[in-house]
Amino acid sequence: MRNKNLDAFEARMKKIAKQEGAPQQYIAGEGNLADTTFSAAAMKRAQKPRKQGSKNLFKQLPKIGLSFVLGGVTMLAARLISFHFVPANSFGNEMKAFLMLQGAEIAAAFGLLVTLAVFLKLNTGAMKTAAMAGLAFMLVGEPDVAKHAPNVWQEMFSPDYAAGVLAPQASLENNLRTIRDVVMTSL
Repeated sequence: MRNKNLDAFEARMKKIAKQEGAPQQYIAGEGNLADTTFSAAAMKRAQKPRKQGSKNLFKQLPKIGLSFVLGGVTMLAARLISFHFVPANSFGNEMKAFLMLQGAEIAAAFGLLVTLAVFLKLNTGAMKTAAMAGLAFMLVGEPDVAKHAPNVWQEMFSPDYAAGVLAPQASLENNLRTIRDVVMTSL
């Protein structure tokens, strides 16, 4: 007959040996054991120093600027493509054509922007925000950009389009007022 204490000791030793191969668990605090255990990997992650966001932001400033420019360029490219390849009379009346062309331009610019952002790995929140701000700026502020290079706009689009964009009523301030008025009347 074997000693019961010796059998219990051997069983305990086997259990300990079996647990040593398993991931190590720690106990924190008091209460239910399932609620207070955590793994060694979780402990290691918790002890890692956290990155400071402001230092990373300054390192990302060139890419944030690139994202803003990329947003503006994609909107300009989408507008240029729609101007040259989509006939204005293909949508019916003037208002419907205007809305459909604007929607198509924005959708094309957004699709091109997402594709380029993924390709260039511009994937942080600040870069995405800057890209969308560049897209919105070119959408609304094209007249102010065109005033700095009117000859380029005449070459890219047409003299009639450039004249319409360069008209005094087609400024960023007037475009924002128009958007504000549309939003206020729809509310």
